[in-house]
Amino acid sequence: MKTVLNLFVGIVTQPSILVALIAMLGLLLQKKEKYGSCSRNY
Repeated sequence: MKTVLNLFVGIVTQPSILVALIAMLGLLLQKKEKYGSCSRNY
């Protein structure tokens, strides 16, 4: 459990990793929205 907490703290304290995670999350959300709109159109 301690290692997970250390990993989380390490990610939060390094802005570059945090930004990358947020960017990936944003891309995934955009893809889901695109697929949703496509299924509605057809």
